[in-house]
This record gives sequence, C-alpha cells and structure tokens, in this order.
Amino acid sequence: MRSIVLLFLSLSIAVGGASASPQDASAYYEAGNKAYNSKNYAEAIDDYKMAIRSRPEWAEANYWLGNSYYNLKRYSEAAAAYKEAVRLKPDYYDAYIYLANSLDDLHQTNDAMITYGRAIQVDPSKPQAYFELGVAYYNAEQYDKALENYIQCARIQPDYPHIKRNMGESYHFLKRDREALSALNSAIIDDPSDFEAYEKLGDVYQALKQIPDAIGAYNRAISLRPSDSSAYLGLGNTYYNSERYEEAADAYKAAARSDPSWATAFFYLGDAYKKLSKNSDAIEAYRKAISIKPDYASAYLGLGDIYYNTERYKEAVDAYKSAIKYNQNSATAYFYLGDAYRKLDRNTDAIDAYKEAVRINPEDANVHYNLGSLYAKLGLPTLATDQYRELVRLNSELATKLLQQIPKQ
Repeated sequence: MRSIVLLFLSLSIAVGGASASPQDASAYYEAGNKAYNSKNYAEAIDDYKMAIRSRPEWAEANYWLGNSYYNLKRYSEAAAAYKEAVRLKPDYYDAYIYLANSLDDLHQTNDAMITYGRAIQVDPSKPQAYFELGVAYYNAEQYDKALENYIQCARIQPDYPHIKRNMGESYHFLKRDREALSALNSAIIDDPSDFEAYEKLGDVYQALKQIPDAIGAYNRAISLRPSDSSAYLGLGNTYYNSERYEEAADAYKAAARSDPSWATAFFYLGDAYKKLSKNSDAIEAYRKAISIKPDYASAYLGLGDIYYNTERYKEAVDAYKSAIKYNQNSATAYFYLGDAYRKLDRNTDAIDAYKEAVRINPEDANVHYNLGSLYAKLGLPTLATDQYRELVRLNSELATKLLQQIPKQ
C-alpha cells in the first residue's frame, strides 16, 4: 500500500477563476493544509470540503482532498476526488498519478494502467508515471511491459528510487538473469543498505545455481534487516534445493519467527521436516500452515504424504480429499488418494481416484501404471491392457512391467 507523504512547501497556492467567497475558501484550504501536514487527515477532509463548497472549480483542493482520503485508505472516495481534480484541470499530472494509485488499490488494474498512460501523455518528460506503470505491469505478471516502462523511467532519471532493483526483478522473471545480476549489483552500489536488492540478488543466484553466492546474498539481506522473512525463506529454499535439509529447516523456522502469520514459511518447514523424516514435526508445521490458511491445498497434500508414509492411511485419505476440495484440478492429489484407497482395499474408490488423475493429466505414466496394475490385480485384463497401450506411448519400461502383471486372456 502506498502512502502520500507530500508536504506543502507553501500554504498560499494561487487559484484562478471567479469565486463566491474567495476569502472563506482560502481560509479553509490553508486550514486543510495545516491539518494535512499534521497528519490529521479527517480534519483536513472537512476543511477541504468547505473550501470546495465555496470554490467548486478549485482543482488543487480536490487533489488534496483525494490525498487525505488516500492516507485513510478510503480509496473509492480518493478516486472520486482525483477524478474531479483532473476534470477541472485536464493537465494535472500528479492528480492522474494518484488517481491511478487509488484505482490500483481498488484492484481496478486496467483502469489504473490507462490512467498512468494519461499522466505520461500530459508530461512524457517526468519519470514517476513510467515507474508506477511498470509496477502495475509487474504486479499483473506482464514483466516485459514492466521492464519497458522501468527502462524509460531510468532514461529520464537514472537514480530514480528503486528503479535498478525493479529492473533486476523484471529481468529475473523474464529469465534474463545475467542482466538481472547487472541491474541488482548496480542497485547495491548505489545503495549498499538496500536489503531487498540483496534478497532479489539471492533469488537470481539461486536460479543460476550459484549456491554460495545465493547464500551470501540472502545472509547479507538478513544482516541488513534481521526481520526480513522473505530472505530467510529464500535462504531456506537454497539449502533445500541443495539437499541441506537441516539448514533449510533452520532458515524456514527463522522465517516463521519473523512472520508468524506466514503460512508459506510453515509449509516449507513441513517439507524440510518430511525430508528429515521428522514426521511429528512435519505434521505440526503443516497443521500450523493450514490453521493460518485453511484452504492451503499443498499443505493438505504434504500432510497426506506424512500420514501415508507412516501407514496412517485413513488420515491420509482425509488429507488428500481436503487437498482436492481446495484444488479440484490437482492430478497429484487424486493419484495419491488412489494409492491410499488401495492400501485400505477400497479398490473401487481407488479406481475412481486414478481415473480423475488421468482425466486431469493424461500424460502421467505413473497413474496409468497404477491404474493398470490395479485392474490386473482385480482380474480385469481388458481394462489393464488399455492402460498398457497408453504406457507404450508414454513409458516403455513401465509398459513392460505392467504387461508382466496382466493375466493371459
């Protein structure tokens, strides 16, 4: 969430046009400015409204009314005030910027992007609209367009705050990691205290499998900001992907301590404990993730795996069914559910689960094999042969293995 921290350099801003009560309007406006600078936004709103009542055509009063609403997170009312400001003053660059910010906070992304574009049309020589439009595109996962706008912002003002870091992030998501490294290292040269740049640098090094460099970058981010839960998570992922599960668990625990409401940190902690065969700890971590985010399908899936691996098949079934409840297109959950049903000799249910897995992901050879193997066990050679034919196309080794189980007809 953005906040507007602009202060008035002068409380006597000239206004044009006729007015029924210019002295009253100016007095209310100056009172609003004083309240705004003291962060008394509710009082500022009342004063700006009175100024506008006396002088309805005053664009600046509407703009600062919008800023006051914005700082109170009353985005709809802020947007209405900014819209009035640009109606009265169509070349009001700042009003377009903050109107777009309000629309973005209202999740009206397309309208926000259009409005940033209007600011650019008003004054293409200013950097802020390019930067904000880049952020909007980045949040919409349109990284190529984000980068395009960031580059334009940097051309106008190379030292614009966070521009190099943001360029680095966009390069990274476009898989242009060498360019990402260059941008992020440049950001760090400009501001050695930029912990977020170090964190993103760790992400890039991890993608390039430069593990020592990734660990170093994450640790540097943590040293600059010990409460940086994202850096701990990135560090944990680096250790996990390097099969250093004890260190991964320690990093995930630190992430969870930094942000106890972050379900993802507990989920990854559960995964690390699962790799370490610390089943009780894994169950506790997955349950914590679910308590924070009750629709966390992946956490239910991990919980089901622990129950399955410890032969608690009924509990595994319940966990996998919960995973499916919150992600009905999870072929993996249906596949594992089929395996759990099979352990309980609930073969009809197992077949139904495997069929759903095949429907969602018909290219998964393991599902075809398990389904075919169950058909063979149940004395259904025709159905088993159908799965064999699929495996001939997908995985010849599994096809051969299944063929050996199918009874001769």
